[in-house]
Amino acid sequence: MDSNKMKHIEESDIRDYFQGHGTIKSIEIPRDHVTLRPKGYILIEFEKSAEAKDAVSLLNGFEMNGQKVSVQIHTDYL
Repeated sequence: MDSNKMKHIEESDIRDYFQGHGTIKSIEIPRDHVTLRPKGYILIEFEKSAEAKDAVSLLNGFEMNGQKVSVQIHTDYL
């Protein structure tokens, strides 16, 4: 996502989009340490890997804040 469009996004916004696909353990919105603006990606950890896979298959390519979003599994967490 474009970090300009993400600057007002909050954890609750992300939770609203993803919670219907499983139990969310954590949400992290990495921010630039100088500007504190979001870096343009979000990390969401689900309770079960099957829930994460479901979210990817159903939400990849959806629109959030007027921008198409890529939803992927981060392999470092598998």
